[in-house]
Amino acid sequence: MLQALLLTILSLREDVLLRKAWEAALRNNSSDTARQLYPKVRDRAWVARPGFHHLYEFARTLPPEESEALLTAAAKHDPSVVLRRTDLDPRILQVAALQAPAEAVGIAAGSSPTSQFLRKVLPPRLATLAADAAIDVPTRQRLAILGDNNIADARDNRRYFARITARKPIPREAIEFAQSLVRDLRQAGIKQVAHWSPAERYLLAVYGREELDAPTFTRLVPSAPPAGPRYRAFLSDAVQFGHPTLIRAQSLAQALQGIAAEDNPLQETLFAANILDALAKPQRPQAAALLKSAYEKAGPYAPLYGLLIAHLAQRLPSNATIASSYAHYLQAPQSISTAPVFSHNGTSLHRYYFYDDDDGVESYETFLAAYRKAPNWTTVKHANWVHLTGVSGKRRIEIFANIPRKPDADAVIRKAMQNREPDVLVHRGHAFHLDKTLRRLNSTARLVFLGSCRGMEAVATVIDTAPQAQMFATRGTGTHTINDPILKALNNALLTAGDKLDWQSFWGTQKSHFKSNSLFADYIPPHQNTQAILLRAWYAFLSEPEPNVTQP
Repeated sequence: MLQALLLTILSLREDVLLRKAWEAALRNNSSDTARQLYPKVRDRAWVARPGFHHLYEFARTLPPEESEALLTAAAKHDPSVVLRRTDLDPRILQVAALQAPAEAVGIAAGSSPTSQFLRKVLPPRLATLAADAAIDVPTRQRLAILGDNNIADARDNRRYFARITARKPIPREAIEFAQSLVRDLRQAGIKQVAHWSPAERYLLAVYGREELDAPTFTRLVPSAPPAGPRYRAFLSDAVQFGHPTLIRAQSLAQALQGIAAEDNPLQETLFAANILDALAKPQRPQAAALLKSAYEKAGPYAPLYGLLIAHLAQRLPSNATIASSYAHYLQAPQSISTAPVFSHNGTSLHRYYFYDDDDGVESYETFLAAYRKAPNWTTVKHANWVHLTGVSGKRRIEIFANIPRKPDADAVIRKAMQNREPDVLVHRGHAFHLDKTLRRLNSTARLVFLGSCRGMEAVATVIDTAPQAQMFATRGTGTHTINDPILKALNNALLTAGDKLDWQSFWGTQKSHFKSNSLFADYIPPHQNTQAILLRAWYAFLSEPEPNVTQP
């Protein structure tokens, strides 16, 4: 049994190492290395993760058949990017259109050259919908997803949501619809869904979870919600929004068992860790017993349960033999070394991302205002980007930020940065823009600040892409009233710190400053980020030549 476990661990480790090598080769334009790796990675589920631009450049070096196969995978992974390209084979555009039919119809319904080109290459039904001006565009987009002409279903939120959530697998449009509706509920209250059944409101909460806040969760979710899909994620949210009493004996068993059978066991482990952190003392012995039982049945993913056991053992001494095998992997960062953050000869490069909506504009304006009269800081505005510089002694911070609603800033900023990678990446804006920012995250980043709502949802992506990065993120609502003061304080602290910046001291100062702001409790600093600590522990475990594990 132990030998089989070790062989599986070696296989998981090879998968991680291959993926990181593949992503690095594409991001660094190392086509020779990418060509050597491609036969080993072409059938992996993550082959398209480096993003369409990098894959497109590499695909051009491949024989036609292999190029088409890789671009097909890229179109399925990044349909939004592909649908806006007019230089691709129509077959690749059709793959992207079928992956994101609503977006395809929305783009093709316009009058731009890209819209006109796309209408000519779309599958016939989507092309017909795009050209049908008698129906409003949002309804046409919903019809594209439903796959029929039932306008009544398309225009009724409840019926539309019921149909798309009945599909397996759940289409991404169901997630996007739920997120959009939850955003509306946050602003206007839940009156429009008050007549929905408990099961329907549960689904709205779990699929729209990235846009939930505590008041909306409380009003939306019934006091005894039915167990349904993504139940572990739901309980994790309940904990974060102040409803730990929803974790009962039966729900705890559902939360802690079956992780190995999930599509993404690693992400499910992070949800389970959140739940463990919120358990009342009387519930911990039950959790310890459940984890031990699951550990013994988990096969290749037993180490994930081992880490959860070690995590729980920090609060309740239990399962000592198993916990001792994994405890040393759980290392919380107490500080950050400043030298790697100032990696460019004493200069630290920061890249801030703002987006083209009202929230992006407001965030950008408050960001600028924070530095307007700040000593040792200068601001220079350009046509579509802004450059801030802070200096203290031999240290220098340079912030490069795009101006929202001013297009084409990325290439200009990249040139201004002399193609150097940023040491610090900052996301400002709604949660639904976060994926766009994270696609630009480089492997050498040392600090990541996610100021959007529910930034903690991206922990896995951040640690996966930038293994050495420490991160600040929100588990609930993000707001510029906290983001701007913290970021400014962080930058000034980095400029004046010694060899290390101590997180406990820094965060203690921020906690005192924001003591009257209830939203501050939603912000998680690096040394308190349980999910990041567990992820690093998992990768540290995989990286050891001979992991020391207790036989299940």
